[in-house]
Amino acid sequence: MKIKLITSFLQSLLSEKIKKFFKKDFLIHMAYKGINNLREFIRSHKDIRPKLSHTDVVYKIDSRLSYQTGRCLKTRINEHRNHINWNIL
Repeated sequence: MKIKLITSFLQSLLSEKIKKFFKKDFLIHMAYKGINNLREFIRSHKDIRPKLSHTDVVYKIDSRLSYQTGRCLKTRINEHRNHINWNIL
């Protein structure tokens, strides 16, 4: 004998009527699923980091040189900029 399972959204009046209807047959059981769940009320999102604050980045300058750094990208770009300014002056 196979037991049949019917799922229904939890609505008090309608679910009780369906349950009474299927109660006559012992091979059918009712299962309920709540309409609301916590995902709708509690949402946690990660803050979006700016592109320049990423670490462990591979980047290109002048499409010739590619670099890899473990430090913050903004710091490394500022170091390149300071190096250029230091050599020009």
